[in-house]
Amino acid sequence: MLANWTKHFQPTIRKQPGFVDVKLLKFRKTIAGPGLGKVNYRLLISFETEEQRLAWVAREEHQRVWPMIEKTLIGSKAGCLLYDIV
Repeated sequence: MLANWTKHFQPTIRKQPGFVDVKLLKFRKTIAGPGLGKVNYRLLISFETEEQRLAWVAREEHQRVWPMIEKTLIGSKAGCLLYDIV
C-alpha cells in the first residue's frame, strides 16, 4: 500500500484542479478512549471545493490509482467521512 501511495496515488492527486493537500497518517497508539479497532492508516484529502473533490473521484486518473490502494486493504472497503473546515 505504501509503495502505491508514494509512486502512484500521491503524485496523481497533487496534479488535480483545486487540490490543496493530501496526507496519509499511520496510527501509532491509543492514548485515551476506546481506540479505532484495526484501523492503521487514515487518508486526509483536501480540495478547494467539494465539487472539485467529486470531479477528482470521477476522473479516469482516480479510477486508475485508487484501486491500487483499495486492493491492499484488509476487511471491508474503506470508510469515508466528509468534514468541513469551520
